[in-house]
Amino acid sequence: MIQKHFLSHIMHGLTHVIPLLCVSGFIMVIRPLFSIDFQTDYMNPIIEFLWMILFPLMSAFIMFSITDRPGIIPGLVIGFLITHFNLGYFSVILFSFIASYLILGLKRLSSKAPLSIKALISTLFVPMIVVTLSFCLIFLWNLLMTRFVTPNIRFTIPYGAIIAFSIVLAAMMSYDFGGPINKIAFLLGVMSLKFNDPSILMSAVMAGGMIAPLGIALSSIITPKLFLDEDKKKAHLNFISGFSFMTEGALPFVKKDLKQRRILFMIASGLAGLCVALFKTKTIFPHGGILVIPFMENWVGFLIAIGVGSIISALAFSFILKSTN
Repeated sequence: MIQKHFLSHIMHGLTHVIPLLCVSGFIMVIRPLFSIDFQTDYMNPIIEFLWMILFPLMSAFIMFSITDRPGIIPGLVIGFLITHFNLGYFSVILFSFIASYLILGLKRLSSKAPLSIKALISTLFVPMIVVTLSFCLIFLWNLLMTRFVTPNIRFTIPYGAIIAFSIVLAAMMSYDFGGPINKIAFLLGVMSLKFNDPSILMSAVMAGGMIAPLGIALSSIITPKLFLDEDKKKAHLNFISGFSFMTEGALPFVKKDLKQRRILFMIASGLAGLCVALFKTKTIFPHGGILVIPFMENWVGFLIAIGVGSIISALAFSFILKSTN
């Protein structure tokens, strides 16, 4: 239950900033069509503004999900500090949770205060304390990362290891179809992102998470006679789930024989992750499904990856249905 709550808070933050990422990506794509002066005067400032508010909004929404309204202002400040120090998605998630549970702790301590003072504590003192402590913690974290960690440790991963990680993380997305293992793989993908720095691993995770629902939907098109009429309608809806990067859509179709069907989707998802790594497809977006594909580096490779994975999983799933009927 704790994992579900933890992950739902993160998804609350991510899903609310996806439109912002899509808008900034779209502007970046069409920017070369305009004159240099127009780009400099109008388009570049808009892109810079959208990226500047990305982490503040994400942190604010995560903290709002945990603490309700008292978390909004501290979340905006924390996101701004993370952006200022260029610390990345992991730091946003880490300090949003630290500050949120600090707010919950302070609210609990002040719960026995008189009603007239309690409102003042909630609206003034709690945000001030949380913002001050968060600033100190983020400042120390940045000091640690820049002076002690970064100069001594090179975070460059060999390309061979990236290929291996891409296969494993993509396969993990189809292990429990939206369960804890799936979410761990997703978080590892998010953690591989740096501020405005695209990641192959995040692309592999996204491809792996789309394969199972797309494979089931495609299977219902290739071999419709193997599906009951009611199941056929649900399977067709998996096109939406798959393209929306919602692996959970596959769950109703794998419960009957989870171990066998899990293996085939893990293999197909792993192959999709391999294709992503071989084509060096990168994304700066931690979510969004089909909406963010045009903004990926080497996006054609991503389409090939989900095409290969979906076809293989669809054929394998149809074979299993045929052998069990």
